[in-house]
Amino acid sequence: MRNYFLMLYSAIIVGGSVIVFGFPLFILGLLMPLLFAYSPNQGRVPPMGPSLRRAWARFVLWAHRVQIEIDGPGLDNLKDGQARIMVSNHQSALDIFVNSATLPKKIFFMAKKELFWIPIFGLAAWMAGTIYVDRKKGRRDREAFNGISRSLANANSIFIYPEGTRSKDGKLLAFKRGAFILAIEYQAEILPVTILNSNELMPKGSLYLKSGIVKVWVDKPVSTRGMTGEDRYRLCELVQNQIAKNLDR
Repeated sequence: MRNYFLMLYSAIIVGGSVIVFGFPLFILGLLMPLLFAYSPNQGRVPPMGPSLRRAWARFVLWAHRVQIEIDGPGLDNLKDGQARIMVSNHQSALDIFVNSATLPKKIFFMAKKELFWIPIFGLAAWMAGTIYVDRKKGRRDREAFNGISRSLANANSIFIYPEGTRSKDGKLLAFKRGAFILAIEYQAEILPVTILNSNELMPKGSLYLKSGIVKVWVDKPVSTRGMTGEDRYRLCELVQNQIAKNLDR
């Protein structure tokens, strides 16, 4: 019975907050023909977009009594305004709220294109700085990758979950190399972010969120200066090993 109550509570909080925080961005999205300059594919979004995204995430966490402890040697690099490729492990749907609440406002998330079709949420997330990628096209999805290029040029960072999907048991899955190819192509630093124990509060497949503490560890940036496409395997392995080491601590 308690689980059913928690499911109902989470559904009301998350669903209701998507409408409250996402509706203004949904309306903006409908007005896109008049606001064509504002979209992730142009490397810019309305100033209110990232603010509403952060407010939405913090409200959901507060309502579920989830606290975040964030630390690490790269913590100051979240505040210096430099455009980077940020990568993180992905244990839970809770990670999206945690990252939205703690990372800089000037950051664009990458997500699979199917999420765009979720009513209100999909369009609102787009206007808040989500670049949707057609996974079938991969690197051939030029619209998405043009958006990434423009975003980095406008001093916006890009956030990617290189595992590609959530881990079922919290253990790190093999990283896909797309994020590292991008970082090398644009000579952008990589900022590794490790999320610990979010799967304990919301395991994969769970329909409710427990209260508790999520820990976030930010490592120092990894430079890609002078790297070529041949270095993508080494770079991928280096960052994956670093995050795996943090999870094992």
